[in-house]
Amino acid sequence: MKRTTKTIIFLFLFITYSYGQSAEDFISSGVKKLESMEHKEAIIDFTQAINTKPEDKLLSFAYSSRGYCKFILSDYKGAILDFDKAIELNPDTNSLYSPSTNFLRGCCKSNINDYLGAIEDFTKSIELNYNVEECYYRRAIAKSSLKDHASAISDLTKAVELNSNKREYYSFRGSNKILLNDYRGAINDFNKAIDMNSNDAFAFTQRGSCKSSLKDYDGALKDYDIAIKLEPNKGFYYAQRGLVKLFIKDYNNACIDFSRAGELGYVDAYDIIKKYCN
Repeated sequence: MKRTTKTIIFLFLFITYSYGQSAEDFISSGVKKLESMEHKEAIIDFTQAINTKPEDKLLSFAYSSRGYCKFILSDYKGAILDFDKAIELNPDTNSLYSPSTNFLRGCCKSNINDYLGAIEDFTKSIELNYNVEECYYRRAIAKSSLKDHASAISDLTKAVELNSNKREYYSFRGSNKILLNDYRGAINDFNKAIDMNSNDAFAFTQRGSCKSSLKDYDGALKDYDIAIKLEPNKGFYYAQRGLVKLFIKDYNNACIDFSRAGELGYVDAYDIIKKYCN
């Protein structure tokens, strides 16, 4: 009975205290919690702010900030609903940590494979001049996911023009060029990526793939050797090197690479072994 009485008193005091707080108070508290990485607690404060029904711009900010917290917590669908409301109330709204609510909503849509919706949001964010470089990069990812590789390359080129020091821009542009059989152009991009990080095993294996396609087998083997040295537990790398060895009729060593690829979990290697190593 005493415990029940204490609970009732606590709830009464909490409700009374909450009732006396304004939307600004809740938002200020939510922002502090957000800054402290207490995202779940911040959501409670932003929800309280929303429930006070403040004027539209403040309400929009609360929705946008709550959406940001949900985004951080990987609740992408919940975040999208909040961003929808924020944009409806104030199309140019910003949450504290978002250069553009459209940008964050685009990120959420990408994460749930709504690439068309993501492209629309990133395009709007570019029009609003918010986080343009990152928007071009993320829009390129969405376009590439829809197999629009030429348009993805165009966006990545714009991202490179804005910032020529991002290795991932070159690497991803190179990967898209491979899909369009532009192997020489891809090699140039992977050269750039490798210049920026000589430990990028993925860039070496991609460049090796391009060289193999251009029948530069010696160059391809050298790149695969480096990739394997950097990441010796990637079965795919051994399989790719094995294929180059097949091309130059080094069958014994090719089959050794395929066997190692299988041991490391690249199961497709066993189909190659059945065909070429018996």
